[in-house]
Amino acid sequence: MKRTAFAIALLAVPALSACVVIESDSIHDDVRVDIDRGTAGTVYGASIHLDHVEFMVTSNGCTDETYFEVDVKHHGADEATLTLDRIRTDPCKALIAEGTTVSWSFEELGLTPGTEVTIANQVVRR
Repeated sequence: MKRTAFAIALLAVPALSACVVIESDSIHDDVRVDIDRGTAGTVYGASIHLDHVEFMVTSNGCTDETYFEVDVKHHGADEATLTLDRIRTDPCKALIAEGTTVSWSFEELGLTPGTEVTIANQVVRR
């Protein structure tokens, strides 16, 4: 009986925990995270700066920007939703627990400085 109760409690822990981490060192305070999109990949965190965006992602040692595509959906001239999608598996075996940061400039994403950005990816706890 004790084993069954322990197993049920152990399985329930991940379902009860949630954490959203957004770090920003810029004046751009209108960062929103929409965690209900469902199809976007998960990230450890996201930072929106005045001229670039950073995502903290899982890595086995080789992950960089070439492993991802950023889908940009423009909503008028000054709003956009970004979705980060992994397009390749990292074949390395370093298993970096803290992950790695990948980033793109607003220019690379076709955004102008000051664009209000929404991140569609689910943010998960490490």
